Amino acid sequence: MIDLVKPTPKEVRGWLDQSVGKYFRAYLRDEIQQLQDDWSNGDFTREDPYSTIQLNSEALGKVQQIASIQLEIEEWSRDDTDDQETEY
Repeated sequence: MIDLVKPTPKEVRGWLDQSVGKYFRAYLRDEIQQLQDDWSNGDFTREDPYSTIQLNSEALGKVQQIASIQLEIEEWSRDDTDDQETEY
């Protein structure tokens, strides 16, 4: 369990406006785009169908994880109903 105080939506939005937050969000978008480009270029295709399935599954898992992080950041930044400090 995380032993930190959850940032308020206002704090999250402030972080997103800073260069580190902007860079991190751009990095996540770029990672998804790179995986999509790699997939389009056939980088996850092998002669062995099982290897192809494995590579595609790994890439899909990465995209899903990144998308989950992006969604969580967005939810943290717009939840104005709970600006109180909450420990996690």
